[in-house]
Amino acid sequence: MVDDPVLRMALAAHTQSIKALMDYVDGRDPALPGFLRDDGCCGIERWLDGDGTRYAALPSYERARTLHDQFHRIIREIVALLDAGKKAEAMARLRGGGPFARLSRQMLMAFEELSEAIAAQPPSG
Repeated sequence: MVDDPVLRMALAAHTQSIKALMDYVDGRDPALPGFLRDDGCCGIERWLDGDGTRYAALPSYERARTLHDQFHRIIREIVALLDAGKKAEAMARLRGGGPFARLSRQMLMAFEELSEAIAAQPPSG
């Protein structure tokens, strides 16, 4: 993986998102953090729309962006289920073999591919 500090921060934000969502679902945190409700507060989104745009021509950038958007969509679906009192359905979507876990893995793999594509680019100068 390329040693891009902003990209590392974005991936750390993904881990933080998963923990915050699980804490909310499990009732350990009664308030869902704003960065899970608002895509614009997400560290990955800010990277994609900011420093990351310099990589927009890479196919792996578009794949990472698409999967990240889908990740936020499924978070909104899970939160809507919880807000509707459907905790069992929300938990089913979160389980290890469920859509949330699959999408999370796919997104992390896409960022790994993007990182490798970035590292393979000739230095600018």
